[in-house]
Amino acid sequence: MIKTPSFFASVYITIILVAVLVLVLNWSTLTGFIRKEKVESYQFAGIITKIEDNRLYLKGSFVVSEGSTGDYNGSVIEAIVKITNKTEIIKNTIYLPSQNEVGPNGTYKVSDLKKEQTVIMLANLTVNKSVMVTSSKNIFGKQSFNAEKIEYVEPIYPKN
Repeated sequence: MIKTPSFFASVYITIILVAVLVLVLNWSTLTGFIRKEKVESYQFAGIITKIEDNRLYLKGSFVVSEGSTGDYNGSVIEAIVKITNKTEIIKNTIYLPSQNEVGPNGTYKVSDLKKEQTVIMLANLTVNKSVMVTSSKNIFGKQSFNAEKIEYVEPIYPKN
């Protein structure tokens, strides 16, 4: 049997079509190698280390958004949070139960506790307070960003 040029052409076309099909089916995998996956974070949890000139200096970590892709090891960094005239600072007060109000083994439902939210001024924040900062933009990897909202929890212990 003598092979004609058209036979070789059909073999090459078949190989090219299979290669294109493999590329199309694996595009997302291939692009993962080419570009770095994007980590998204709109929140930063940290402890206030300094307050100066409408800025909070925090030591903490980014809170990675659900559905975010890519790798993040949760390392602790120092960040500068800028307070603008649109920043809302909220104190979440939670009233903890007394010994007489808890169930067996000292348990209680957090959803049953009395809670209050109060909008406060920057002057009410103090160093060493744990806060959650929220931004309207993806802040992941940034060392400085604007705060849309700053929240913290103030527990009130029962008087025995």
